[in-house]
Amino acid sequence: MRAFILSQPKSGTYLAANILRELGLEHRGLHLTPTPYYYEYDLNDPHCMDKDKFQTYKKRGKNFESNVKLIPNNSFGVGHIPMMIPFQKALDKFKRILITRPSHDVKDSASRFKEDYNRKINVQELLRERIAEWKPYCFHLTFEDMINGNVDKIDQLQVHLFNKVVTDSQKALDQALRSDSPTKSKIRQ
Repeated sequence: MRAFILSQPKSGTYLAANILRELGLEHRGLHLTPTPYYYEYDLNDPHCMDKDKFQTYKKRGKNFESNVKLIPNNSFGVGHIPMMIPFQKALDKFKRILITRPSHDVKDSASRFKEDYNRKINVQELLRERIAEWKPYCFHLTFEDMINGNVDKIDQLQVHLFNKVVTDSQKALDQALRSDSPTKSKIRQ
C-alpha cells in the first residue's frame, strides 16, 4: 500500500506526515510538485526549509506520473497537487488523504513561515480551490482535526489506510504533535 497527502499550502502537510509515520508508514521526504520537479528532503535536517537550503533538495524527474513511482510500498509522499485528470490517474492506486485549513488561518501561517524560514510561500486562492476539488476522492482531514486531537478522525484514517485500527490514535497524535517537522511553526514548538 502506498499513500499520498494532497494538501493546501500551509495546511499541516508535515503534521499529517508525522501522523502517518506514527501509524507505521515510511516517509522518505518526497514532496512532489505538478511539474517534473520534486523535492527529496532530509527530514533530519532542521534547516531543510530555510531559504538558502531548500533548493538543494530539488530534483528533476520526467513528470509527475513518473515521480510518484519513486514512492515505495508501505510509504507515502506529499504535495500541493491540483485536481486534474492526469494527476488523479497517477494517484489512482494510492490511498489519498486531503489536508485543508481555513483561508484566514493559512494566511497567518504563511506569514509565520516567512518570518521563521525567511521564505515567501504561494498561497494563491485558486490553487487552494483546485486542491480542495480532491475532496470527493480522498479521506479528508483538517488542520483542526490534527491540532485539536480528534482521535475518532485518526481512527477513521487508519481504517481508510489499513482497513482497521492498527495503533492507538491518541498516542500517535500526541507523538506527531511533539515531533519536529520541516515546517513546524515556532508557536507549536
